[in-house]
Amino acid sequence: MSDTQTRPTRAATRKKGSPGGAAKAGTNASTNADEKPVRPPLPWPVYGWVTLRHVAEAASISVPTVRRRIAEGLFPPPVRYLPNRLGWKVEAARAFVDNMPATTAATGAAERNAENSREQGRNVAEKRAGQREREKQAEQKKLAKAARAEAARRHDEARAA
Repeated sequence: MSDTQTRPTRAATRKKGSPGGAAKAGTNASTNADEKPVRPPLPWPVYGWVTLRHVAEAASISVPTVRRRIAEGLFPPPVRYLPNRLGWKVEAARAFVDNMPATTAATGAAERNAENSREQGRNVAEKRAGQREREKQAEQKKLAKAARAEAARRHDEARAA
């Protein structure tokens, strides 16, 4: 660049409709922010190992549901087959997914909601028991204070007489 030539400003190089700077080549600056990219389904390998995502897609359940079922003991835990990789042998995972009992997401949600309701009921009962205990202690303190005041009044009367 010679001394007489100037470099264009950053604002001048921005593509129209791109608020954050120059748009990348091959991208549409007017993409809809509400649209989520859709991942293609993972192919089920013939042999080797499968990941959590493979198993979730094959079982038609979400990854968190697989994790929850592993924690509940309804699904076998993954095996560490590399230092940073967990998964299942393809044969074992396929056999388990094929023989897995059919449950709907609504059934699982209903079970969790019922358990949450029971838990909330226990929590409410515990709170009420605690509140009753605190009220009882406050009443005992009030009675003790009144008894002390009565004793002091009698003492003062006996002294004055």
